[in-house]
Amino acid sequence: MTNDSENEEPDGFSREELIGNRLLHTEYEQAGEEYRYRDRLLHNSYYLLIVVTALLAGPLLQYIGQDGYLKLGVIVLLAGGLYTLLGLVMLTHYVQRNSASFLRTRVEQVADGTKERIPRPFAIQYRVIGQDTRMTDEHELDKARPFFSRVLGMPENLHSAETLAQAVLVVGFTLIVAGVAILTSTWPFIYNLASAFGAFVAVGVFVLGLRNIGSDLEFR
Repeated sequence: MTNDSENEEPDGFSREELIGNRLLHTEYEQAGEEYRYRDRLLHNSYYLLIVVTALLAGPLLQYIGQDGYLKLGVIVLLAGGLYTLLGLVMLTHYVQRNSASFLRTRVEQVADGTKERIPRPFAIQYRVIGQDTRMTDEHELDKARPFFSRVLGMPENLHSAETLAQAVLVVGFTLIVAGVAILTSTWPFIYNLASAFGAFVAVGVFVLGLRNIGSDLEFR
């Protein structure tokens, strides 16, 4: 019996072809599971955003117009931190969901013969989920924009969760600056103005820092 016949399966497919098809099927299942998982988390973050807004609205309305600057400032500062965290979480799930979607599309293209097979072995690691993958105009997989470069950058699609996440981040940063301004409102005007400006500069430096290191640092 020759080596070719030893590697031939009863249904006429070679052993390499069968292994390749099984790996391709496994990749497709993994990409689909990741997509559904990220999509569910992304939708849950919408509800969490509504809950957080509702919980913070009561205390804010209660202390606005009163002399409780300390409590109001702390609440606004806390709101800014929560909104910033929510914005980053939403952006993460959006990027990872898209990555899984593009990987699944690539597998479909290979399966229907419109694209060449993914190089073997270790094809399961080809643009593995989590590498922030995008689809180019030539319908090829490529590395997406670094995560942190998306912060306060122009979204690729205005009608998307990315736009909402960036809006939440802007609100979060604004509330942080407002919180600092309220906490120092009892100070002399010049010191209050300086503290608010300092907070604005600090937030700006933080955002620019994230964007600059975005080319070398990926969010995991």
